[in-house]
Amino acid sequence: MPVRKPMSFSLLFPLLACAFAGLCYAEFASMIPFTVYSAYNLPYATLGEFLAWIIGWDLILNSLLPPPPFRSDGRAIW
Repeated sequence: MPVRKPMSFSLLFPLLACAFAGLCYAEFASMIPFTVYSAYNLPYATLGEFLAWIIGWDLILNSLLPPPPFRSDGRAIW
């Protein structure tokens, strides 16, 4: 069964959207002057120092603090 034209056009638009999103990501990645790509360096180059500082501390606190205790029904214990 051959693919109909409306079907091929409906697949063409998401393909173009994904291609342009990839080009935008490549543009942001080329703005970074250093070679170590981390969760701090990408926001630093694209969003600025202050938001990257917040994201960096969020990552540190996320790895240091344990998750809060919850019961099986989703409500907090305390």
